Amino acid sequence: MEYTIVGFPRIGEHRELKKATESYWKGEIAQTEFLSRAKEQCLSQWERQKESGLFQITAWDFSLYDMMLDTAFLIGAVPKRYKELALSGIDQYFAAARGYQGEHGDVKALTMKKWFNTNYHYIVPELTDETEFALDFQKQKESLLLAKKAGITARSVVIGPFTFLKLAAYQGNQTLKDYVPDIVRVYQSLLAETALIHDDWIQIDEPYLVRDLSDEDVELFARIYTKLLKDRKNRVLLQTYFGDVRDCYQDLMELPFDGIGLDFVEGKRI
Repeated sequence: MEYTIVGFPRIGEHRELKKATESYWKGEIAQTEFLSRAKEQCLSQWERQKESGLFQITAWDFSLYDMMLDTAFLIGAVPKRYKELALSGIDQYFAAARGYQGEHGDVKALTMKKWFNTNYHYIVPELTDETEFALDFQKQKESLLLAKKAGITARSVVIGPFTFLKLAAYQGNQTLKDYVPDIVRVYQSLLAETALIHDDWIQIDEPYLVRDLSDEDVELFARIYTKLLKDRKNRVLLQTYFGDVRDCYQDLMELPFDGIGLDFVEGKRI
């Protein structure tokens, strides 16, 4: 029997990532030192998982702050006010997470909300009429290449387009449906780019499926994935958690996923 996990805590056994992050925010260490420490922590956690005997280890779930924020930067959903600060990529990322007041400008952070039934709070993506999705794959590519170099059999993990759109805040005239064609296109590009490095499994997390879904929600999910799963080279694992998927179970079974992860702890029914 083979074993895997859906993700791994990133903070570090002794809160190494948190300490490094806070040191960077205070200006006590340089950006290169901060990123070096983060890389060491990521490699250490991969090695720990490898030694445990897992046949697959998750990549991209190691975040410097928040996976929803990571996803926003991955697909180009970064509000204009943060781009205009003319900061480095990592500082622009933290400006969206924490706000920024300095020589480059003055902006507030994006909103935070509770992540389903946990005590964790996620960064709420902000979509405006100016939002143009575009894949920025560099960070994820570097992560996969790092895993490959370390001899790690990695499974990429990413927040799915349905959950991203359902949890986003809409600040213009456009509604969720207006963004569907472009977000499907950018996720298709993500699958294609990932397959160029390894054409194995990719895990797409869609926790919003455990919410009470309307018929319109279920139809939207099916429409997104009917297009997204067409002609892809990856094997796609749909992962759900924080509850059961009673409102859409039969619909999930009819879509061409290669695997489906269900929550048998919080989930009560299928």
